[in-house]
Amino acid sequence: MSGYSDKEYLKAAIKLKAVNYIEKPFRLSEIEDAIREARDLYIRKVNSRHGETLHSMETASRLALQLTLPYSQDNSVIRQLSDELQFTMNSSTFFTAFIVKTKLFLEASTPSMADLFQKFQDFLNPYHITCVYLEKKFQYMVYFLFSQTPPSRQILTHAGSFLMEHFAEFGRYSMARGGTVEY
Repeated sequence: MSGYSDKEYLKAAIKLKAVNYIEKPFRLSEIEDAIREARDLYIRKVNSRHGETLHSMETASRLALQLTLPYSQDNSVIRQLSDELQFTMNSSTFFTAFIVKTKLFLEASTPSMADLFQKFQDFLNPYHITCVYLEKKFQYMVYFLFSQTPPSRQILTHAGSFLMEHFAEFGRYSMARGGTVEY
């Protein structure tokens, strides 16, 4: 709001990405409209970020699914999905897979699975390891760890311990870790 109709104030408001500019004397309805507009803009931004996150998770899940299929010489789908996720995939990219089978049928919408994945990703970040995961038949969780250097045995052991600790709260489960392979 401003008591001045000076163009410099208007320019400053635009630079600050103001939602609206109201000059005095103003009407209450103008302020209410500006507040609604700001709220709607905020909601659209939050929904957009949420949508981007969901899209990214869906893309990561599709990549993980492709990695569970028999390898073919045409890996263009894997390349496209990894590019979309901005993963570096080249001849010096290393993969390690963890497969967890729960004894319970976990619902796909179980919020704790998404929370667990985020905690696992946060755990892996200091080691410069990225992860994608896939839920298969609501009973199997497949985690693919990517790194540009072969992860040490100790890091993989810590990653396994992390998963074991967190899956223990779901009851009985079994877990296997594959060997590390180069892309």
